[in-house]
Amino acid sequence: MLAERWVENVFEVQRISDRILLLRLGIGKSIFTFLSIYAPQTGLPEAEKERFYDQLQCTVAKIPTSEILLPIGDWNGHVGEDARGFEAVHGGHGFGDRNTEGERILEFALANDLLVGNTLFTKRESHLVTYTSGNHRTQIDYVLFRRSFRKAVTNVKVIPGEECARQHQLLVCDFVVCAPVVHKRKFTPRLRTWKLRDPAVASEYHETFVSMAQTTSDSGLHVEEAWSRLKTPLVEAAAKVCGYSKNHQWKPETWWWDDCVDEAVCEKRARFKVYKSLMRQGKTAEAKVAKVAYNIAKRHAKHAVWMAKSAAEKETFSVIDPQGVDVYRVSKQMERANQDVVGEMCVRNDAGELSLNDEDKMKAWVEHYSRLLNVEFEWPKDELPVAAPVVGPPPPVTTEMISSALSKMRCGKAVGPSGINAEMLKAAGEEGVELTRQLAETVFSSGTVPSEWEMSYIINLYKGKGEALDRGNYRGLKLTDHVMKLLERVLDSAIRKMVNIDDLQFAFVPGKGTTDAIFIVRQLQEKFINAKKPLYFAFVDLEKAFDRVPREVLWWALRSLGVEEWAVKVIQAMYTNARSRVRVNGQYSEEFGVGVGVHQGSVLSPLLFILVLEALSREFRTGLPWELLYADDLVVIADSLEECIARLKAWKLNMESKGLRVNMKKTKIMISGQGLNILRDTGSFPCAVCRSGVGVNSILCTECDFWVHKKCCGIRGSLSAVRNYICPRCRGEARPLDARPVTQVTVDEVVLDVEPSFCYLGDMLCAGGGCELAATTRCCVAWGKFKKLLPILTSRHLSLKTRGKVFSSCVRSAMLHGSETWAPTAPELQRLRRNDRSMVRWICGVKPQDMTPSATLLAKLGLEDIKSVVQSRRLRWYGHVKRASGCINTIVDFKLPGSRGRGRPRKTWVECLQRDIKECGYWNSHAQNTTLQLY
Repeated sequence: MLAERWVENVFEVQRISDRILLLRLGIGKSIFTFLSIYAPQTGLPEAEKERFYDQLQCTVAKIPTSEILLPIGDWNGHVGEDARGFEAVHGGHGFGDRNTEGERILEFALANDLLVGNTLFTKRESHLVTYTSGNHRTQIDYVLFRRSFRKAVTNVKVIPGEECARQHQLLVCDFVVCAPVVHKRKFTPRLRTWKLRDPAVASEYHETFVSMAQTTSDSGLHVEEAWSRLKTPLVEAAAKVCGYSKNHQWKPETWWWDDCVDEAVCEKRARFKVYKSLMRQGKTAEAKVAKVAYNIAKRHAKHAVWMAKSAAEKETFSVIDPQGVDVYRVSKQMERANQDVVGEMCVRNDAGELSLNDEDKMKAWVEHYSRLLNVEFEWPKDELPVAAPVVGPPPPVTTEMISSALSKMRCGKAVGPSGINAEMLKAAGEEGVELTRQLAETVFSSGTVPSEWEMSYIINLYKGKGEALDRGNYRGLKLTDHVMKLLERVLDSAIRKMVNIDDLQFAFVPGKGTTDAIFIVRQLQEKFINAKKPLYFAFVDLEKAFDRVPREVLWWALRSLGVEEWAVKVIQAMYTNARSRVRVNGQYSEEFGVGVGVHQGSVLSPLLFILVLEALSREFRTGLPWELLYADDLVVIADSLEECIARLKAWKLNMESKGLRVNMKKTKIMISGQGLNILRDTGSFPCAVCRSGVGVNSILCTECDFWVHKKCCGIRGSLSAVRNYICPRCRGEARPLDARPVTQVTVDEVVLDVEPSFCYLGDMLCAGGGCELAATTRCCVAWGKFKKLLPILTSRHLSLKTRGKVFSSCVRSAMLHGSETWAPTAPELQRLRRNDRSMVRWICGVKPQDMTPSATLLAKLGLEDIKSVVQSRRLRWYGHVKRASGCINTIVDFKLPGSRGRGRPRKTWVECLQRDIKECGYWNSHAQNTTLQLY
């Protein structure tokens, strides 16, 4: 638990293992690193203790000495009363006798120059004992800290009168820190445009806007005047009808603590103190009576807390329409609230110093973005070919074009500098559409944009991986004007009609997505493995791809692909004199210029980027199915390692010749083939041959002491009749645990790792094929989603049907991402079903001993069995494949020359599909029917 005051100071949380948790937060100008420890208790195997301390030592070794380190928790060891032999770390004021585990604690402290805080201060016995069980009293909870922090620590003691955990006493460490001055967060009034969701308010807004707007069509209007005619009535009407917000509730969660809860908790604490006091005095009979009274008070306090929380929860969910979208809005809020890091994180500046207050953070971000968005990678500009402009007049802008683009804009999004959002544009009605049309015509014909559109705000989003202090691990999103985004949508539609994008690009192309690319990769891998031939993958990562595209390359790409010059001029106007300011905790930095890259967060940027890749790759690319692009995610596939490296070099050379750079540190190679994966231990007793857990039907190898499956042992008949058995691995007949042909590949003097698996677009690909690793990974992702949404999924104030809808949309969809492309075996389907049913029983509040069938629970939630859902998704995907054209359709019938060899082949995706069609009673011709209801 962390006090509310410091929650926003947390910038990193790592769950190292089930026994070690790391938390880092900034206080003042210092970084505090807390390690929550739960050491193995006495009696556990020595190997587990060694593994714990090795993991703890590796964690501590990575923490810089400049940070304040405090490993605290249940160490399950007795360091003893005196300091003999460990005077450097033991203060000589401990408790009890030292044991082996205590010596290990002191050795760990000595190795890392840590002091055991409990032993540094003279205390009476009740302030030293941290654990009591009956008549047994000892000290096993400790606070350790670095010697350099000793002057700041003023006290470490136990508070015996506070109940914190069963049998454990509350251990408190007091230390002095230079806390920063807490500045009141600056409040910026905002237009309350969320009121426009009410039809009555929207109608009033429309009337007010019409009365203020000048809708007469004037030819030859200047762009600034056309912008003013639209912006002024939009903002003034919103200010008049909706008004500005007067305050902000920074913590919108309903606080459930009330007088009834406070009274019950105080009563419980008082009863606990009486009970402890009688126990210390040796009055056993009176203590038993006091304990009964304490238990009654504790149950009453728990009930009072539950009632208060339930009432607050009921108030939160009372406004939710079960049939509407509010339940998903609340789900997103809860998901954000349950994140480990909720505040604006501190970062390091160019000098490597921490930026902890808002002013220093803004300076650090300005330094970062001024360099990132204005400095190009080195590239031969003189070699860039000249592309002739394509002359053509801008098309007439119709109200239908504006209305269509406006309908695609989502409400509730952050606004740009002008304060105009999609809600205001939609509520302005036909008159607003007409003024927007006039502005668009002026912009397209003149090739200029309003000067206010040159400014944007940048917000920083942590990518979720890498060190949180490194600014390179953040993505900067630009908040631009919503009217500009509306015109970008119109421009996007016009440009797509002018260009032809190759089929190898799957991102930001209508009718395509991540599943298409995953399906092609999996089908190729499946067919090569069944033919017992290796397949080579190169997963290429581009460094700062969107942020480092040279503007000259962008103009060249547009012209070379046939984009008419009027559209190029408009895009150039949007990027000329572009400036930005960084937003940190509601405050804005000084502005700086932006001269490189496409705008992150812009509607048009994805199209511009894929057009750059389309233009530069036309001369050398191989195409589908051997090369796939999803925006900047490139995968190169070949049937030989030499061919794979040659294509990788070609992409690298041509990208770098146009100002892009391949990040070779993150580029990975994977060699796929039958039996080319790494065998990893699973289960309590892994098989000596295949390393998966064994059951009853197994035999023990007398040489390596590993159990072996019946299917792996090579014995025919009864296993019990065999004596002194030696497994195939000990005989040298089993495949190696790591069957990769090579572990590293050198490309242009850079060593690339050959990975046994790779997460491609969210789906885990394994070198040995199959979807076992993918199913395991997706189950872990689903549990992460489930835990974040646990409050809403287990709320008694929402119907089971509503909870089932949230579970299906948010959790099951995460679990089954990419499952349309799998050919799952029975164990993989069982793994999905097992995890799914565990979540379903948790949602319904059913215990295993209740013996309620899972089918009954699924019916209450309005859900299908997970196997039926997987089957349905595969059939729907098959319909998409049959109706599509190009490689996605032909890859299913792709055949390799040669025979597959002896042995039973693996189950294929087509075989799974044929079984689905047979079970459901469909025909292949049904795949062309888009209106067919599968379930």
